[in-house]
Amino acid sequence: MQENTLHSRLLSHQVAAPDLAITIATIKDRIIKTGDKPHVTIKRQLQIADDLAAFDFGRFLLQHRGVNGFWTDYFLTHPWDGRKTGLNNAQQPFTALESFILDRAPIILATQERFLHFLTANQLAVKNGATLACIPSGMMGELLYLNFRNFNVGAK
Repeated sequence: MQENTLHSRLLSHQVAAPDLAITIATIKDRIIKTGDKPHVTIKRQLQIADDLAAFDFGRFLLQHRGVNGFWTDYFLTHPWDGRKTGLNNAQQPFTALESFILDRAPIILATQERFLHFLTANQLAVKNGATLACIPSGMMGELLYLNFRNFNVGAK
């Protein structure tokens, strides 16, 4: 019983996405009801909701209020892919908000940098006979992006 309650609260890992139109309407209704904040107006909050709804990553954030393994991998590897190509997961140019989130948001930049530090540290553990694990696994980028050339790699 406890597990079912916990699972129902893990919004970022739900298999079926909540209806986008209902989600946006609910968010906008809450914004209007709570009013202006000291640091942001109702109008600006509504605009941010609309801007998030304009791209896949933003829609996932609206619907799930967090990220799963796929989207974590997406923003972690953005410096290698999207930042170089200028294209998002749908092969479209980034919107202004999408670009801000992936290229300038402090929490994302710090997480991207931490990921590179982990990759560097993990690479040092790659040697013949080593046992490596990725827990929680997500998309296993902490292992799959390592260089295994010159090592005997295989399942035990």
